[in-house]
Amino acid sequence: MNTFLRRLLVIIPLLTLSLFFTAITLAAAPDGLGPWADTVVGTNQGLMKNGNPVPAIRSDPTSALGVAEDNTTDGNFYSLGFGGSITLGFDNGISSGVIIVEATNPNYPVETAQVEVSPDSVNWTIAGNVAQDGRVEVPANLGCVHFVRVTDTSNPNDFQDATADAYDVDGVQGIGNACATEGKMTGGGSVFTRAGVRVTHGFEFYCDATDGPNNLEINWDKGNKFHLEDLDFAFCSDEPGIDEGNPDAGFDTYQGEGTGRFNGQSGYSIKWLFTDAGEPGKNDTANIVIKDPSNVTILSVSGNLKSGNQQAH
Repeated sequence: MNTFLRRLLVIIPLLTLSLFFTAITLAAAPDGLGPWADTVVGTNQGLMKNGNPVPAIRSDPTSALGVAEDNTTDGNFYSLGFGGSITLGFDNGISSGVIIVEATNPNYPVETAQVEVSPDSVNWTIAGNVAQDGRVEVPANLGCVHFVRVTDTSNPNDFQDATADAYDVDGVQGIGNACATEGKMTGGGSVFTRAGVRVTHGFEFYCDATDGPNNLEINWDKGNKFHLEDLDFAFCSDEPGIDEGNPDAGFDTYQGEGTGRFNGQSGYSIKWLFTDAGEPGKNDTANIVIKDPSNVTILSVSGNLKSGNQQAH
C-alpha cells in the first residue's frame, strides 16, 4: 500500500494535514437506482497490523459508495482493517452477482475478503470470496438481495509493512437486472398448451415472499385444479424490452416457486414467471410448470395471455 502517505500522517502538522486532505479527490457519489452501492448500513473496522487504528483518510465508509474510481488515491476507498467489515445497501437490488473493486498498489501482498448477501440485512448468505478485485454470484434461491457485507480475511503474516490495513473497498457493483422487494402483482387470464388445452390462472403475489396474502389458483382440462399452499421463492425484476406502463411499479416480471395441492393432494411443486407488458394485457405472458411428488411434469404451458390481464403495482 502507499506507505508514503501513512508517514505523512505522522510527520505533517495537523493544520497542514487538514489542507492536504481537502485537496484529495473525493470518492464517487451514490448513483441511486444505478448498479453501485448507495448507502452504508454499518461498519466494524479492524486495526492495522501494528495494532493501531486505520488512518482517518482511509476510514470514511462513504468512500465505498458510488462508482469505483479504480485507483489507490487515499480518500477514494475504505480500509476494512484486519478482520473488519462494511455493510452496504443497494436501492435497486441485486439479481445476479456482485463485483468488488479493491484498491491495492502493484507488487503488494494479496488482500482477501469474504462476501455475503442479504435481502433484509438480517439473514445473510455467503456468496463467495475475493482476492483483490473479484466477482461472486448471488445464490439462485435468494432472489433479490439489497445488502452486501464485505469482511476482510487477509492474513497479517503476509504483510511486512507494519501499517498494512488489509482489504480496501473502492466500490461494490451489483450485476444483473434491477430487482425489487417492494410491490406486488395481481391478475390472471388464459394461456393454451401446445395441444390446445386452455389453462386459466388467477393470483395475488408480493415481491417479498414474507408479505401476504400470496395466492395462486390454476384450472385446466375439465376439472384439474392446483392451489398454492406455500410460496418458497419470489423474485421481482425490471426486464429489458418490457414496460409495465401505468402504474409505474418499478418492475414488470414476477418469478416464483412453491408447493401446493393438485386435485386435493398436497406435495406438488410449481414454478412460474408472469410478466406485465402494459395494457390491455394481450402482451402479458405466463409460463407455468407443475410437477408431481416424483418430479414428473403434469402441466407445462407458456405464452401470451389470450384473455385477462396481469398488473404490477
